[in-house]
Amino acid sequence: MIILVCGAQGFIGRHICQTLIQAGHQVLSAQRQCDDDDQISLDFAIPVSIEQWEKRLKTIQQVHGGLDLIINAVGILKQDKNQSFAAIHDASPRAMFQAADKLGLRGIVQISALGPADEHQTPKPLSEYLQSKRRADASLKHLHLPYLILRPSLVVGADGASSKLFRTLASLPLIALPGDGEQQIQPVHVDDICAAIQIWISKIEAHEHTQITLNAVGPEAMSYRDMLQHYRDLMGLSPAWFISMPMYLMWLSAWFAQFLPQRVFAPETLRMLCQHSVGDVRAFASFLGRDPVGFEHWLRTRSSINFKFAPEDMSVKVQSPL
Repeated sequence: MIILVCGAQGFIGRHICQTLIQAGHQVLSAQRQCDDDDQISLDFAIPVSIEQWEKRLKTIQQVHGGLDLIINAVGILKQDKNQSFAAIHDASPRAMFQAADKLGLRGIVQISALGPADEHQTPKPLSEYLQSKRRADASLKHLHLPYLILRPSLVVGADGASSKLFRTLASLPLIALPGDGEQQIQPVHVDDICAAIQIWISKIEAHEHTQITLNAVGPEAMSYRDMLQHYRDLMGLSPAWFISMPMYLMWLSAWFAQFLPQRVFAPETLRMLCQHSVGDVRAFASFLGRDPVGFEHWLRTRSSINFKFAPEDMSVKVQSPL
């Protein structure tokens, strides 16, 4: 199948591309900034109309002899004057979804986010990040074409930016926790995200009209503190000292951190951590046909970490907007 992967150079996107290429699919790599003319340039930060998205997708079809599926793995963790959650997570994907539906594509994969187990019981409104993802999810659900909406908890993997940060924090002899460190998460390995996508694609290839929303979670919920301890154990380090940092200091640190050259720690990510991100693993395990991998596999590596597209997998650059 010919598959357009948006956000192909992100952590999840890179792994998705390699999984698809290994399965024999033709992968078209789309990203905001291209290093050369062999990639597709699509800037989700600048929303365009459904009609303009139709032109973009038609051009891609003409250049590559067709287009079957789109996988949307585009996402940001903090906003700035050039990038907003509303544009990148909602407006641009929503227009793209509708254009794909009008063109009769065979399906869409949307990488969303999990959030609290019961959103209606959350004392504070969902973070802007989650709200923007939810709006895009809802728009996709109103369309006729097949879709897979994956809502992962924290995604882990040896080459992930957040995983690298957490390993660094876990390696410290004195580890500061946000408050009591009991914020609940359910880390899911990036390999399981890729496996779920490949399973869904096999259903599309078998001409199943399947519309699925899945909470993508690991086998067990754990606290933020327990997650850091797991990383420390995997690295074979001696027991660490944990200290509780008052939340007002955490919020202040997050505010300052958003101006640093990093993408992981910001007020929005701290807000999501405090709202928890857990779910029932049974539906995801049933879809995979096995249990998701546990924390003992978080540090495993694959040859995909520094993988480069082979020339025959490259696509011709399509300048944005069209």
